[in-house]
Amino acid sequence: KEHPIFVTTKEQLEKETLFFVTQKGWVKQMKGEDLISNRTKVTGTKIQDGDELMYVGIIPSLEFELVLKSHRGTVSKIKAENLPIQGKNAKGVAGLTLKEFDKLEYACLLKQGEKCS
Repeated sequence: KEHPIFVTTKEQLEKETLFFVTQKGWVKQMKGEDLISNRTKVTGTKIQDGDELMYVGIIPSLEFELVLKSHRGTVSKIKAENLPIQGKNAKGVAGLTLKEFDKLEYACLLKQGEKCS
């Protein structure tokens, strides 16, 4: 069953950069303007079989970092400036390499030097 993960206005979408994170650790950054459409639902990223979109958020600036943590304790920190901007049909890049039966538990976007709460 589908459910909304991120809701915003067209005006905000036009000027923002978004990031997507899946349970299998795939991460993607894209321009919000690429999602503007006359349709009521828009697909923002390609998802592999057995994976699920976990988080969508706005990246306020390239000074931010994305911190990912798996159920088994694997942690990864990625600077927004190191994430390539991709189109809506791309699946993203591996943000966290997960072992078998592990999945992403937590994603946190923070300004460089801050700590996740």
